[in-house]
Amino acid sequence: MNVKNLTGLLLLFFITVSTGCAAASQETKAPEKEMLPHPEVARISCEDLKQKIDNKEDVVIVDTRDALSYEDAHIPGAINVYYDPIADPTTRQMTLVALPMNREIVIYCP
Repeated sequence: MNVKNLTGLLLLFFITVSTGCAAASQETKAPEKEMLPHPEVARISCEDLKQKIDNKEDVVIVDTRDALSYEDAHIPGAINVYYDPIADPTTRQMTLVALPMNREIVIYCP
């Protein structure tokens, strides 16, 4: 898989987790498939991620917020790969390529 495809895939996972958690926290739920972009992308709920963490599953958790927000609070064990859609993507792409491809990767932005 090349860097461009990996970056796009990870961006979709970012959208997945951040949108899915926001939708899960709302009291009234509309049909999720209609509200969420890229319905073909696999999604997990916040509860499912917590269960994976509690079960010590082999998952890589990526926090896409800026460094100050990450330092303030983050999911234990999460790594910080800041996502800035207008920045030069080279550094971010190099970091994403370094992620293990044999493990599940969950990207989130609270």
